[in-house]
Amino acid sequence: MISAKRCDKLGAVMSNGKPLITANQMTMLRIVVLPVPVYLLYGGPTSMLIAMGLLAVAGVTDYLDGMLARKYGSTEFGRFLDPLADKLMVGALFLPLVHRGFLPAWIVALMFAREFLVTDLRTVYTHLKYDMATSELAKIKTNVQVMGGSVILFYLALPESNIPRLVLSIIAAGLILFGVLYKLKKGKIHHRLWVAIVLWGYACLILWLFSARAAAIWIMVPIMLWTVYTGWQYIHGGWSTLRGFLRSNPLAGMSLLLSGAVLPLALVFSLDVAPPLVVLIYLIAMIELTVGGVENFLSLSHAGLHWAERFVKLAILCTALIVLIYFSGERVLPPACRYGLCVTAFVASAFYAAWYAAAYRRRISSGSPTAE
Repeated sequence: MISAKRCDKLGAVMSNGKPLITANQMTMLRIVVLPVPVYLLYGGPTSMLIAMGLLAVAGVTDYLDGMLARKYGSTEFGRFLDPLADKLMVGALFLPLVHRGFLPAWIVALMFAREFLVTDLRTVYTHLKYDMATSELAKIKTNVQVMGGSVILFYLALPESNIPRLVLSIIAAGLILFGVLYKLKKGKIHHRLWVAIVLWGYACLILWLFSARAAAIWIMVPIMLWTVYTGWQYIHGGWSTLRGFLRSNPLAGMSLLLSGAVLPLALVFSLDVAPPLVVLIYLIAMIELTVGGVENFLSLSHAGLHWAERFVKLAILCTALIVLIYFSGERVLPPACRYGLCVTAFVASAFYAAWYAAAYRRRISSGSPTAE
């Protein structure tokens, strides 16, 4: 573990007792550089390895911005910016893997459904002043996702080589040895260390037993189940509060259904289109995740809950993408119509985001949910 005292040496250079690099700035940096690994994931082995390294660095910055926030204080905006960056990073990692055929769409679709649904649930719970505590499994979910995705990238980049297997074996053996020494010194092993030992050991075993494509699926299934289960915790923990809200606002319920179930599935399965259209699908996914994060932030002041507008936007998005999926598979629609459907979905998403940003520009730019 990196101590808080060493944080300054890792980027928080001090000036008059304040860090020159804040937690929010580091989180924003993580968001800004995400298009680079997405582009690299479409290259050859070298590009994929570089993308893996960049995503690993992004994972480290996730740890460091949390350390900065704990040491120097967090902001209301930072509380919602960090999970947004995590979701964008997961999208940047897994969507290209689905598009390239390395991962089955249904696994990533279920993971995305969890992310979209929990984003909306956070908005509802905050609006209702219901304090939903984040479980320990949910706190380390992103780390588990990025770790699993990095292992898959490493293996897929060098499918004919034993280097990934050997490296993973060394890491797993090192973690086991460290766990034994930690047990002898402390008397017990921290639960996060147990998770690391089990996951790295499992990934190592899978790589030795299966080919690259099969190993990717076997590694992703438990990660998907972990992700979905943490989403179920959000629903189950606040079900009584959520049920009362949905009874009084059925339009919100329909919006949550579209945003948390239909839209993520449509986005992931619509990746089976021409490469230029995939860019629009990526942009739609990133816009929707960003808007959801901003809604989380603004819900602190009971602003931003425009269920009617959201429902119309989501209905257009889902309809366009579902038609695209159904008819593209049958090759019924000509290319111009497929482009038209993608552009329609993108315009609906971008227009709503632009309207939303304009309506709350002062609060968003100031980082305060109550700014006027």
